Amino acid sequence: MQSLPFEIIKDILSRLPVKSLMRFRCVSKDWRYLIHDPFFISQHLNRSSEKNPGLCLADGRFFTIILDGSSTATRVDIPFQGLVDRVEILGSCNGLLCLFVAERLSDWYRHINPIYLWNPARREYRKLPDAPFSSPRIWGISTTVLGFGYDSINNEYKVVRIIYFCERGMDRLIPKSDVRVYSLASVKWKKLGNAPFEIRDTSSKAVLNGFIHWMATRKIKSQMLELIVSFDVRNEVFREIHLPNGVGGECSNFVAVLGGCLSLIECIHGSYVEIWVMKDYGVNGSWTKQFTIELCSYGYGGSIKKLPIEILKSGEILIEKNSQKLVLYNPESKGERDLGIHGLPDQFSLFIFMESLVPLSVGSTYEEHQ
Repeated sequence: MQSLPFEIIKDILSRLPVKSLMRFRCVSKDWRYLIHDPFFISQHLNRSSEKNPGLCLADGRFFTIILDGSSTATRVDIPFQGLVDRVEILGSCNGLLCLFVAERLSDWYRHINPIYLWNPARREYRKLPDAPFSSPRIWGISTTVLGFGYDSINNEYKVVRIIYFCERGMDRLIPKSDVRVYSLASVKWKKLGNAPFEIRDTSSKAVLNGFIHWMATRKIKSQMLELIVSFDVRNEVFREIHLPNGVGGECSNFVAVLGGCLSLIECIHGSYVEIWVMKDYGVNGSWTKQFTIELCSYGYGGSIKKLPIEILKSGEILIEKNSQKLVLYNPESKGERDLGIHGLPDQFSLFIFMESLVPLSVGSTYEEHQ
């Protein structure tokens, strides 16, 4: 090793798993400095993103991670496991997970629970300070929405929290919302006001180009309009993206990032799933119907639910089937095959995940893969 130029050593190390790199910090001061260097962290993140995506599955208490090429799911215990009764993933970005935690199971239905950020690869976590929320005439909280994303210009990770609640009026209940954003760099919550729409998803699975996306509805005159809402992590403002012409109504729609593009998954109940892709981000006219996946009936009027997760480099589509199984779908042959992963939970929610060296310590600097 001493005869190798340091640039070659650095290139080799940037291709290794995080677990190995965390051990290699003990090799020498030079290696330790390198592995903590912001440029190296960014380079390692770039290398990780070149592989097929990893996955993080959660079943309410335990987490399972599947990395590229692995046929075995690895269970990972959160470091504060003994302190909580239920944990849900509500965001994933650059190897960091945003968790909604109930320290007691009875707290889960209060909709205001502690929020944690966790890097499973580095075994680091941080509990965010409680975000203030109060209303003198509050009647009840209906739901809490969380989003987690990254501002690459200012090098900041942020969490946005939206609480939907009702206040008592003179003769009726008045629906309202409370929007706040937390910056990992400033270590503070900031109030942004109200949201003029109702977000349907409680989590954020579609994070792209510094924007967090959710499905939402907004009342215009006397009609409810279904749309995609994006949150600009850098400028901390909401924007609206209209659905493709003819999409909406009785269908179940989901927003995702597939093949590096903002995508809309339109589920026609009992029949098929259509995947729309926004070829040019932010341009409504660039929506293109790219795939149609047929559903299979399993009797009693029901059908197997298939939710596309990602388009792999092979062209196959990774699909979550009934929250119980992972399969690969071939758009050309219209056939599917079991991914053959051992150790999956019986039921799970799923997020795209990749290992990273991104730290959670205050004052650390790092860069995001673009």
